[in-house]
Amino acid sequence: MKKLLLLPLIACSAFSTAALAQAPNWTYLQASYALMNNDEASELAFKGFSVAGSGQIGNDFFITGKYTAIEDTDYNQNLDQFSFGGGTRYAVNETTDFYAVVLFERAEFDYGLDDGVDTGYSAKLGLRSILADNFDVNVAVGKIDVINSETLLELDAFYVFETNKNVSTGISYRTFGDFDSYELTLRYSF
Repeated sequence: MKKLLLLPLIACSAFSTAALAQAPNWTYLQASYALMNNDEASELAFKGFSVAGSGQIGNDFFITGKYTAIEDTDYNQNLDQFSFGGGTRYAVNETTDFYAVVLFERAEFDYGLDDGVDTGYSAKLGLRSILADNFDVNVAVGKIDVINSETLLELDAFYVFETNKNVSTGISYRTFGDFDSYELTLRYSF
């Protein structure tokens, strides 16, 4: 009889562990190889790196930050970008989160004879989901207002390794105004 009573508890425990493993993980660190180009100046090709992290606070909130350093050595131009902010998430189901985030943005540029620092903000709404247990995908749309106010679109896809579910690799695409950026990323989730 005791074994019969334990069976539902064991089944519920196994189900909730599986559901937790499939939910998007909002606590991670990542490093990326970054590329950015400008539709208006196709001869420019910025290359560099970015580092980013996110940490979940409680069940519904998270903080996030990112630093990107890219340069075009042919034209002696540099761009350093920093963002930091916070957001909230809502579990649509056990594998998909709807989220909203607001970020402080800072861009420092050196374009040869012209250089400067601009600050502003960005705000995004998005969906992040785990597909087929091994794919973490993100789609977001928002507004970025640093130099000009521009619409922002983000697409990310990460493959979560079978051998270690904390490690994933992915590609990212972002577009705003005349700029398109691409990243190849290695992520470690906690």
